[in-house]
Amino acid sequence: MEIIDEFSSDSTISNISDSKDSSFLFDSEDLLFMQKPNELTPKIQSITSILNLGCSINIKSLSQKIKRSEINSNNKNSLIIKTKDNNIINNIYPNGKVISTGAKSEKEAKSNCIKIAKIIKKFGYDISLRDYKIQNIVANYEINFGLNLNKLYENICEFHINNYCKYDKNIFPGLILYINDINVTIFETGNIAISGAKNKKDIEKIFKEIYPLLNEAKT
Repeated sequence: MEIIDEFSSDSTISNISDSKDSSFLFDSEDLLFMQKPNELTPKIQSITSILNLGCSINIKSLSQKIKRSEINSNNKNSLIIKTKDNNIINNIYPNGKVISTGAKSEKEAKSNCIKIAKIIKKFGYDISLRDYKIQNIVANYEINFGLNLNKLYENICEFHINNYCKYDKNIFPGLILYINDINVTIFETGNIAISGAKNKKDIEKIFKEIYPLLNEAKT
């Protein structure tokens, strides 16, 4: 029986033009507060993507042929294949559906799905890639100031009438905001967690939209 090691082969701060040395005008803390939203970038924690291989899969047989694979203990009807560094978990289903979680970029997510398809194709499956899409991106921002969440809540309720916003410190320490089916959770520390987006541009767009309100609520 051929056993394949499936991954063995794959191995701002703005310039201030009026001064040659901005340190004479601003200290480091001042400069941090002067950052603009486009100077802050989201850190992607995990991407979940979905792919249809276009054929039925015998997951029990496949589990015996691929290293770093095992039948899912929580769902006996799926096969887990891990990448070499275990950062991406791929769930393979008998109907040919693949759900992958853990990629750190949109490029890595797509590349991983293609890699999984090539691995399975080696065992005689007639692969036909269909319906690839990113289902969810989890990311976070770290802004350089603390936040008064009570004030932020009042501002959001005033200016974002059509969006759902909730904050009760006695129940949960973060402010929860929904914008176009995207979940934004904001903490007093300046940590902002975003989930539900389908691409990085949507995350950046939402952050840019709420950034003025964050500035107004900074402590």
